[in-house]
Amino acid sequence: KPFHFPSPPFLLSGPCLPLAAAMGILSSSFAKTAHSDGWAHLGRGPKLRQIFGAYGGQDCWAVQRRHRQIDDGNSYIGYDEFQKLVGAEEFSLLFVWDLFSQQNELMDVTELLTLICLFSSASLEEKARFLLALFDKSKCSVCTGVEVAQLCTMVLGILSRCTGLGATRMKEVSSSLKLELPSLLKAYAEAAGVVGGDVCFRQERVIFHSEVKHIIEPFKHSYERLAFSRPPPGDSPPPPPPNWGIIVGAPQRAAAPPGPNEQSAGAPRKPDAEPPQKKEPHLAWLSRLEDEPLGVVDSAPEPQRSWLLMHGVDFASVAKDLPNFRQTFVRSASTSLGLPAARVEVANIALGVHPASTLLELLLHPDIAGQDDRPLLTLVHMLEQQLGCGHSALRKGPFGAFIEDAELLGGPPRRNISSPLLSRGLDEQVERCEMAVQTDDDTELLRAPWPMSRPRVTDLAEVEANTNLRKAFRDLDGIRRRTEKAKVGRQSVLEELEKRKALIAELQAELGA
Repeated sequence: KPFHFPSPPFLLSGPCLPLAAAMGILSSSFAKTAHSDGWAHLGRGPKLRQIFGAYGGQDCWAVQRRHRQIDDGNSYIGYDEFQKLVGAEEFSLLFVWDLFSQQNELMDVTELLTLICLFSSASLEEKARFLLALFDKSKCSVCTGVEVAQLCTMVLGILSRCTGLGATRMKEVSSSLKLELPSLLKAYAEAAGVVGGDVCFRQERVIFHSEVKHIIEPFKHSYERLAFSRPPPGDSPPPPPPNWGIIVGAPQRAAAPPGPNEQSAGAPRKPDAEPPQKKEPHLAWLSRLEDEPLGVVDSAPEPQRSWLLMHGVDFASVAKDLPNFRQTFVRSASTSLGLPAARVEVANIALGVHPASTLLELLLHPDIAGQDDRPLLTLVHMLEQQLGCGHSALRKGPFGAFIEDAELLGGPPRRNISSPLLSRGLDEQVERCEMAVQTDDDTELLRAPWPMSRPRVTDLAEVEANTNLRKAFRDLDGIRRRTEKAKVGRQSVLEELEKRKALIAELQAELGA
């Protein structure tokens, strides 16, 4: 017999299934929010409702589409990107930014989209569908229990900031949903009976978006008591148009006037000049090959490559959180140079010339849109000037702690030759010199002529050979390090052995006496 929902489970009479057993964590949280004095006392909730109250369901999807065009894959946005997503007054943007940004630098875009959807005037069903699609990582219109728990935790966290009450933890939400979902969704109950409740909650995708009506029914009554379920305030500003900020395509070039040998628009077309759209696919492809000039491989401008050597920055501590380190540099460099974040790229982060240094390889990409006419070398010089000035935007920014003693190089620095011969003794001083420069000053660092660009490689065989060569160098460097450690260990073992021999000799002398 097929399974139907004639009435929600929590409406059944009798003590078998109380109201709190069906999505009770959302129902109770909505009820606390509706009766909380902090909602009106703090004023955060009414202000957010006034900012996003005129937004509808389609406006929420429009914000998500705008984010897809500027998304760099890290799920966080800066204030400049936040302005491109939300069209509002400056004081309204600053209010939202101060309330939900992390350390006044970044904002979780998932939290922003949830915030806009929650305080919009869309219906409860439209909000639920949008949030399920937002947290659905598979993008197949079916979620797991963990994704639904993340959705609920995000919603409750936003409400807690508006009321000042304690936020509900992910663990509490997950424990509650594991008990409540089988009573709401038959497919989830069957999957839990086959693979187990914990595995079903984490892995099985059995919560379909089409069942959103059954999911929202238990807490619908509690939701209607909230302030953002009522009509929006009269002073809510209208949202921007759905296509605001969305680049549909590049502008078309104006058609040039026909030449003396070309036919005019009113002239009859030759019979053999068949339109390109009516040609066979392979013939159209061959005709495009004939029109392309030979010998042109790639006319795109190359980026400017530089190396930032940071002295006194321990690479081991930086390697613990490379994505954050990379993102902090990109944000700081792009802001100080007045560039979009997409034009600054961190190609590699590695150990510097000595253990207490870090080497960052960066790329400055040209402006394809043609809005910035500054040459790339000028930008590199500006970056070097900011490194040398203690009051610059780069030194005063969040990345300033790493570049107190840093220098910008036009080429990768060479490492000094291996450590002194340990066989001569640890206390013996061995003079060293740079292998390529042959200088007696061991504090001098070899620098390539600056600025210097790396030649572009287009041959696949050469690219593969360079990759294998770099891998061989890394392996060789690892072997060298292990060899040095072994030498140090051998020397310490020999010293310990000599001490024990002397101790044995003393003991034998005492026994003989």
